[in-house]
Amino acid sequence: MNNQLAEKIKLDLPSISYREEKLGNGLNLIMCRSGNIPMTAINTTVHAGSKDEEETKTGVAHLFEHLMFEGSPNIAQGKFDEVLTLNGGESNAYTTWDTTSYQITVPSNKLELALWLDSDRFTGFAVNEESLEIQKEVVLEEKLMYTDNSPYGSVEEESSKCLFKSSGYKNPIIGNMDDVKKLSLNDLRDFFEKHYSPGNMTLTVVGDIDFDETYNLVSKYYGDIIPKKSVERKDYHEDTITSEIRKDIYDNIHLDGKFIFYRLPEAGSKEYYAMSILNGILS
Repeated sequence: MNNQLAEKIKLDLPSISYREEKLGNGLNLIMCRSGNIPMTAINTTVHAGSKDEEETKTGVAHLFEHLMFEGSPNIAQGKFDEVLTLNGGESNAYTTWDTTSYQITVPSNKLELALWLDSDRFTGFAVNEESLEIQKEVVLEEKLMYTDNSPYGSVEEESSKCLFKSSGYKNPIIGNMDDVKKLSLNDLRDFFEKHYSPGNMTLTVVGDIDFDETYNLVSKYYGDIIPKKSVERKDYHEDTITSEIRKDIYDNIHLDGKFIFYRLPEAGSKEYYAMSILNGILS
């Protein structure tokens, strides 16, 4: 690569203005400023997912994600999205094996409202029996729609069983439905107390923001969340796969499908990012 081309590529890289902070209770805060449009997005990631569940209580991380929209200590049941929508905002969330993330997008002049709504969910356990039973039914329907009645819907679940043998990665994120049906308020409260601690969370605020103002608002609404005891990490060790694993799965489909899976390097490692780029090229 000649010097002129290298300089052009260097000049074309976008400049990203960001700032990182850590609150006294352990919460990690990342702020990124982009003032192209008057919108702001916040994302709270809890570093706990389905791999962190007990073997007989699969699905609790994903079910709890649903219930975090059902009300909190200062927000009545069913009012979270109503308040957000009336103020031009929207929300979403997702659960993985490693993390659970909660997202809110609002006009930038409603940032304080969004931070209040989001932070209140983490100040204390507020799930009730009615919400629990409703969301259990929602999860069961989700399983029917996306797994049981979807072509190749069992691929993710079956591949995980092949790739992982001893850790929580072998279980489906949505959980085993027999486990989900039996989950109690105490099971959910235990998961919340174990994992939903500020020191196990990362909050990102991106968009049309002022760093100092945003930091002060985050400190106001998240700074008093009481940290819980240190999170105990399970052993996620898996033996190295040294030979090809083949499995024929018969399902309600009309056309055969062939799927190839590889166990990837750990997220955040140099090898992981290289593999992500290669995956994008190959697919």
